[in-house]
Amino acid sequence: MDNLKIKSDLLSSSKIKIDSSVLESRNMGDSGNLLRKKWIFIKLNKNSRVRMVISNESDYVLYKNNIDGLYIFNTKNKRIIADHIEIEEPIVHAPEQMFFTLYRSCIRGCKFCPLTYADENTHHSANYIIGKIDDNKIPKSIGITSSNPRYLVTSDIVDEICFLTKKIREKLGNYIPIGASMNSPSFDDIKRLKKVGINELRLNIETPNEDLAKNIMPNKPINEIYNSINVACDIFGENKVSSNIIIGLGETDSDISYGINKLASMGAIATLYPYDSINANIKDVAKFSRPSSKRIYDLALEHKHILSKFNLNPLELQTMCGSCAASHILPFKDF
Repeated sequence: MDNLKIKSDLLSSSKIKIDSSVLESRNMGDSGNLLRKKWIFIKLNKNSRVRMVISNESDYVLYKNNIDGLYIFNTKNKRIIADHIEIEEPIVHAPEQMFFTLYRSCIRGCKFCPLTYADENTHHSANYIIGKIDDNKIPKSIGITSSNPRYLVTSDIVDEICFLTKKIREKLGNYIPIGASMNSPSFDDIKRLKKVGINELRLNIETPNEDLAKNIMPNKPINEIYNSINVACDIFGENKVSSNIIIGLGETDSDISYGINKLASMGAIATLYPYDSINANIKDVAKFSRPSSKRIYDLALEHKHILSKFNLNPLELQTMCGSCAASHILPFKDF
């Protein structure tokens, strides 16, 4: 069974049941969404990993025996779909990487995002984040992202990221790749981020369908994001800027292809995220759905074709989602 098919199936389900003999609480991470899901990172092979939500409601079960080692069994078709796999322990949010969210509330109002509905006002300060860096467990990379809480604009977030980056550089030096993600930074903000030592930017368009974007992202104009991405590619260069596209918000496959092409033409790498459900009782999210395995698979093939056409290489991404690639399929890394 090829790796693309395995990972497409697992991502489409997103849930896995853990046999008690292999469950270790230290390998679970808090997803940070409204349901407070617990997840597990599974390394499928040398280059590929997948993040699964731990749930008793799944056809996939993680077992262990002396012959197959750690393996995933599909109870629906009674087949082992992956064996001799490993459980990876996240450092902060992801394996091998520290990935911090500065704020946990947002005024952008994106209907698919858990931060829109969050009632917490968490702020992770520079001192808090620096205190999380263990001198005995240095990560391969660090990611910094943030929502837009009330009373702050993007330039305020950039100020904070720049300050934090300086503190990280003082502690760890210049060799650790640092990536940052925020909403539509200006030309001057992007130059400041580059100058202070940020290596990569992630600026998410979320959906390439402009009419859909206006409806589900009322305070996040997609053209502003594209403009920031274009500037970021000029300043940071090709293969240094990425952008998440969510699959399952009501877009078509043609919309996804259009978005990948538009980003690639600028030098940015799209990452295709299957929609991650939040609270089914929220009216605005009822129309969103996780894509099928076939759709994830087919779009991954198209994704790889487009990136090849523009000579872009996702393997050069060293931080954030591009480096981890546990919640989505990344061409050249997964297949």
